[in-house]
Amino acid sequence: LQQFQYLELPVILRYKVVDRRFGFHFLGGLSSNFLVGNSAYYQDGTDREHIGATSNIRPVNYSSVVGLGVDYSISKRFHVNLEPTFRYCLNSINTGSVIKSHPYTIGFYTGLLYTF
Repeated sequence: LQQFQYLELPVILRYKVVDRRFGFHFLGGLSSNFLVGNSAYYQDGTDREHIGATSNIRPVNYSSVVGLGVDYSISKRFHVNLEPTFRYCLNSINTGSVIKSHPYTIGFYTGLLYTF
């Protein structure tokens, strides 16, 4: 079992297509991902033993971000938001290997927005 932890610094642009009580927008951008954790484990049933770290992992990766968003206006300044997004690693996370790995994630982000 391998676990990688990244600190993500995104730059995302949103374009509002529908600006009413129910709003709709597209989003896209790029993220820089900095490796902050790298652990490898041996797992046998329910037992897990830390055996070290995975070698040849790139310390900085870049990924693309695309998504759609729907928001509901509670008032002129407050909105409830739902954004399904897709992130895809543009460069391989491993170095010096014949096999290239480009992980991706699908997320559903929600929240309360305040605009000014």
